[in-house]
Amino acid sequence: MKLFNVIRADIHRRRWYFSAAAEEIAEKNMNMLRSLSTITVALLIFLLFLAPLVINNWTISVWHEAFVPVSIAFCIIVRGVMLTGKRNKNLAIIMCSAFWIMILTFSLLIDVFSNPSAPSCFMPIICVVLPASFIFPMHLSYGIVFLFGFAYMMGLVMFKSNYVGQYDMFRIICAFGISAVVYYYIMLMRVRDYENCVKYEKLSMRDTLITGLYNKQSAQLLINRYAELNNPIEACAFLVLDVDNFKQINDTYGHHTGDQALRYVGEVLMDVFDENDIIARFGGDEFIVFIAEKADKQTIHKNCLKISDKLKKVSETEIGAQIECSIGAVVAENCNVDGFDGMFCRADAAMYYAKNYNKGNCVIRNYGEQN
Repeated sequence: MKLFNVIRADIHRRRWYFSAAAEEIAEKNMNMLRSLSTITVALLIFLLFLAPLVINNWTISVWHEAFVPVSIAFCIIVRGVMLTGKRNKNLAIIMCSAFWIMILTFSLLIDVFSNPSAPSCFMPIICVVLPASFIFPMHLSYGIVFLFGFAYMMGLVMFKSNYVGQYDMFRIICAFGISAVVYYYIMLMRVRDYENCVKYEKLSMRDTLITGLYNKQSAQLLINRYAELNNPIEACAFLVLDVDNFKQINDTYGHHTGDQALRYVGEVLMDVFDENDIIARFGGDEFIVFIAEKADKQTIHKNCLKISDKLKKVSETEIGAQIECSIGAVVAENCNVDGFDGMFCRADAAMYYAKNYNKGNCVIRNYGEQN
């Protein structure tokens, strides 16, 4: 039962990896294809010159002769596709699968038909190298490899001498076993590396010491990216929140209580707003919230009241010090926005107006409204 759970968890991780890293995988596969197609041409030409020097009475076959121009043509096509900048998942799968089929086809023809009395050279090696070189799901990798492997074994039985064929059969079976082990551990390392990259990327975007919210830099990046992709924006809101009298809390109750206050403000914001909203600690005792696609003044006002009520309860039950926030917000509807800087400046001005008028208050403005 434990082994079954381990296998199921491993399958789930791989599926997640191929889904989450689809673009990155396509990029890596296309880069590997460009390198291997070039190496194939160079290696093939080198081996054709080397073979008659090493093997007595070796003669080139029609399959060798055909392999050279086909591999050169494929290399040119790959480089042409790379110059177009196309890297999508489907194109990568088609191009890489075509390369596999080309290599396996000529390896089979050369090993089986070029000289039935000679041992195989390429097929066992190719069956190990190809699955380890590209990032494909196991069913796709070994679907292709086992199909050609089966055809290869049938060719050994039908066309090779029994003495040579038995050794070739043993070598290909060993190659399948070695290939499966190599593929498993390489894929395991790839998935772990990607999980670590995702983990560290998330950590680098967060205020991990206190609130766990996005930090200033990551919030700027995400909001600017949203504005670039969606202008003119149908509806969004930007809030700036400042903890009132925070210095007094620190001076009176200590920095530990001050950190607790900031942590509870972050928890309240995550409770009030959706997980898809961008909530960040902007620095010190200042927080920002960006709401996309579903923002209006009435909803923002209700959320501000919720924040005030929840902070009041936290103040009474958890901190022992009164926590209030002055909030400034801008709502943009069916208009172009100036990215993070434009929204922040307007919301920050509204926040200072609220703080100067009456701390613990909120001021909500339209994006184009003058201060």
